[in-house]
Amino acid sequence: MLAAERGVDLLPMKADIRKLKGMGLTISHDVGYELSPRGAAYLAWLDGT
Repeated sequence: MLAAERGVDLLPMKADIRKLKGMGLTISHDVGYELSPRGAAYLAWLDGT
C-alpha cells in the first residue's frame, strides 16, 4: 500500500490525493489512483524535464 511505503497515515494521504484530484492532477479508479496527463506534465515540469 502506498501510504505504508511512504510511512504516512492512510486518511490524511487520501485527503491529499483528493486535493490533487481537485486540481486535475490525479484520476481516481475503483481501486487506486493515477496521475492525469496534466499531473504527469506538472511532475515533469517540477523535475525540469
